[in-house]
Amino acid sequence: MGTYSFLFCLAVLTVTVSGCPVGREFITAFMTNYQYGKASLSVSITAQNAPATVKIEIKALSYSETVSIGRGETRKVILPQNAEIEGDGTFRKTVYISSNADITVASANLKEFTGDTTVLLPVNELGKRYVVFTPNTGPSPYKKEIAIINGNSQNTISILSGKKNLWTLFFGRTKTITLAPYEVYLQRSADTLTGMQITSKFPVAVLAGHECSMIVGTCEHIFEQLVPVESLSNEYLIPAMHQSSSQDKAYVVAPDDNTVVSIFTRHSYYSTKRNLNAGEVYAVDVSNNAAMIRSNKKVMVMYLSSNYPNDEFLTNLIPTSEMSKSWTIHPQDGFDSTVVVVAEAASASSISGSFKWKKFTANEKFVWANRPLGLQKGPITISGNSLMAVYVFGGKVRHGYGSTGVCNTGFTQTPVPVDPCENVKCRQQEVCKKGVCVPTATVTCHAVGDPHYKTFDGKLFDFQGTCTYVMVNNTKIQNGLTPFTILAKNNNRGSKRVAYVRMVSVLVYNHEVVVGGKKGVVEIDGENAYLPLTIDGGKIKVNQRGWNVIISTDFGLEVTYDWNMMLYITAPNSYFQTVGGLCGNYNGDQKDEYVDPKGKVLTNIIDFAKSWKFPDNDLFCTDECNGECPSCSPNLQEEYRKETNCGVMTKKDGPFAVCHNTVDPQMYVDNCVYDVCINNGRRNFLCNNIQSYVGACMSAGIKIVGNWRTDANCPLDCPVNMHYEACGTACAASCADQNAPNKCTVPCVEGCQCNAGTCQAAGDPHYRTFDGKAFDFQGTCTYYLSKLINTADPSLVPFEVLVKNENRGRNMAVSFTKTVSLTVYGHTIVLSKDDPGKVKVNNLFVNLPFEQEEGRFSIFYSGFSGVVKTDFDLTLNFNWESHVELKLPSTYSGEVGGLCGNWNNNANDDFLTPAKTPAATPTIFGSSWKVKNDPACSDECQGNACPKCDGPAKNLVTFTKPCSMITDKQGPFKDCHIKVNPNQFYEDCLYDMCMYNGHSTALCGALTAYTAACQKALGTVESWRTNNFCR
Repeated sequence: MGTYSFLFCLAVLTVTVSGCPVGREFITAFMTNYQYGKASLSVSITAQNAPATVKIEIKALSYSETVSIGRGETRKVILPQNAEIEGDGTFRKTVYISSNADITVASANLKEFTGDTTVLLPVNELGKRYVVFTPNTGPSPYKKEIAIINGNSQNTISILSGKKNLWTLFFGRTKTITLAPYEVYLQRSADTLTGMQITSKFPVAVLAGHECSMIVGTCEHIFEQLVPVESLSNEYLIPAMHQSSSQDKAYVVAPDDNTVVSIFTRHSYYSTKRNLNAGEVYAVDVSNNAAMIRSNKKVMVMYLSSNYPNDEFLTNLIPTSEMSKSWTIHPQDGFDSTVVVVAEAASASSISGSFKWKKFTANEKFVWANRPLGLQKGPITISGNSLMAVYVFGGKVRHGYGSTGVCNTGFTQTPVPVDPCENVKCRQQEVCKKGVCVPTATVTCHAVGDPHYKTFDGKLFDFQGTCTYVMVNNTKIQNGLTPFTILAKNNNRGSKRVAYVRMVSVLVYNHEVVVGGKKGVVEIDGENAYLPLTIDGGKIKVNQRGWNVIISTDFGLEVTYDWNMMLYITAPNSYFQTVGGLCGNYNGDQKDEYVDPKGKVLTNIIDFAKSWKFPDNDLFCTDECNGECPSCSPNLQEEYRKETNCGVMTKKDGPFAVCHNTVDPQMYVDNCVYDVCINNGRRNFLCNNIQSYVGACMSAGIKIVGNWRTDANCPLDCPVNMHYEACGTACAASCADQNAPNKCTVPCVEGCQCNAGTCQAAGDPHYRTFDGKAFDFQGTCTYYLSKLINTADPSLVPFEVLVKNENRGRNMAVSFTKTVSLTVYGHTIVLSKDDPGKVKVNNLFVNLPFEQEEGRFSIFYSGFSGVVKTDFDLTLNFNWESHVELKLPSTYSGEVGGLCGNWNNNANDDFLTPAKTPAATPTIFGSSWKVKNDPACSDECQGNACPKCDGPAKNLVTFTKPCSMITDKQGPFKDCHIKVNPNQFYEDCLYDMCMYNGHSTALCGALTAYTAACQKALGTVESWRTNNFCR
């Protein structure tokens, strides 16, 4: 991979800086990013003064890769996904990097919507003493975390807690651990770890950060490799990286007592002083103004930014003593990035790149500047005759990252190559890049509502014809431009006064793609097909994103239709002055928009539209409203323009205010008022128009914070096994690409997203299938909870989950889950009430956390439960008491059977037996999935032991009062009600309490089951256990 540079001189310049992280050995690890699994883990390695042969190893995963890197070149190496660490404790997942020549290394831990990068220190620059900083941010349940990575010697490490609490009061503040060579110790905490001090016998590497930190909006995984105390400094220049509405702070952390810190934000003679003891931290707001930090002792300074409108980042700050004349930065692919440079004022002009320098008012010998990089890929070298510090940060919708640059020990600048565009002539609206003409932008035409048209040139008009019309067609064929035609068929709905887009046809590359009224289905060349689709090797792609179907081509055409009433056509501006249709002639002039196919300018909208009519088989379609044209009185227009109706889109403190500066809402309000008025105030037309505005905002990269549907009274019900997300992935998983969400690069979309299939058994036991069917079954034998039925699909890994139930105490009427086992990849994993807190793998107890050697599954603690997670996203959770939960990826939908049902989105046929016949009762259904007859087991209650807790029996106040803790709107679960409906859990609680005559264990089990469901849904649960209740 080549290196880009901002320096265009021809000289050879060599720079030597002692603090550059250059070496031949590196160690690191990857902490938990958001939720365990499906990470994109990588290291970017740059060879310095000579070609390098580099070996990357993770011995615990039997992973080894050797790469050759040319002098000055950078190579990105993708590591196994299961190198990510989950859980607390000691692991063997150290990444060891060795080279035969000097290199620098940066690491990245990226997932869908979350990730960060850091520059690694070589082994020769690691230390024996560190002070920790972790952002003290939310949300629950995500934790602050540190990782201590050991080198090649047995090591003893002391960890001194930076915070006094009950734990440190009883057990002391110091914890000592022993690490074998190349082991990693990971510690996570809901409380801040800031101020923690780490000392070791031999040098170690330390990472610190947060699983998913949230300042505003959504959360982001952030982390940095910490600098050893001995390498810290006492002077730092802090640029204001954003100078916008972003919340940026620099955190000064003192390793030693009696540290006096001076903060300069205005002039060198005026400062704010703070006295800090070891482990204490002071925050300096740099959202708008740069600052300078000086101290009498060494301090660590970290920069934390909300990175608005994107997600957070965390980075070290470079002290003035470690400035260099040459740096390399690594912008992340697909991110809108910015480089920030702090430099000596006297020589800053030697740094090419059109920087707009601003002086540090606290120290005018230095200046700073930031420069947008856009989507430019790295690595990028920034060099000059000035000492400088360099940072890079960036973001896109629901993503963010930030890092220091990597200073170079030397570099060679080669002559600028011949411009390949020197003799290339492009069309209007195009530019030459790398010898090829490419469009500079895109333009969009739309027909929305009933329908309101907007041409490529921006002209607005309404037209109520119900025939088929050409939206866009090539009127001037030119070499290099692919011809295409887009048709729209309209129809009346309810009122004959107005029309809506009913069908869209795209004709391109000798194919016809037709989208009608059936969601999820399109017609390709006369044949029905299901999404997603790829045609002619990728020339045409058809996908569903949120509410919409997207038809896209390899030359940049994109057609978006919501299967209802909203059509958007986006084309590259290479087609300037070459098209016609209802989208206009696209020549930059709105005055001559009504042009017919022969080029004649018309004055009447109806005549214009009729000239672009396309033959169809509708004998009764019309081009005008035939004397019934819609109208709306001024009084009604005023009413529907109020903030309680369509005007909510323009409300200055409303949910859409964040988008106003990017997408003007006025057109959407006008359309909304028109549609709602002529449709007699029907709310769904208001909601459809707001949804159109939300879609435009999100396409522009603006996140609408909060739930606008609640504020605007536009509720939405999703189909079974789906849930609403205001900002969900635009790339749904499919059989063709199960990993599509992780690779998605387009902005998020609003809509219904597929649930991961979840089935559970709780209490005595109450089963809930993948499709949501609830039933009770009291069998005490061993049963299939779920298993793969269709073993013919090689992409689906076979598995079996078994449950063994038992009676408890003297009550033979009910049973509880006693043992859960999972058989997968030839291994059997068993969790049993007989051995609480323990797990067997192939009949041998293992210590947790545990990872199978090839990384195919891992086992760890999560709260009170044990969790088994596979590399194909099966997750099994059991609390060693009575609550078991199984989660499967959506690729297993319709392919499984057992007590969890067949997961086909139809709860009515969940009681299918292995013979695929419906069972009349839960007992018959449960018995059909029996694996074996255990000693003295039965499939149903016996004689007088059968449950009699239906109706009035379970509604006694003795049971309803304690169980009402679940539904209490002021109780500990109140904030979870919106996430997980409490009613079924309340009914289960009543049943269990009745069956056990009000015994507290039944209540505790029911409360624990609802707590687990809330935490899985990221709902908030207040403390409800006490020393005397449910301990």
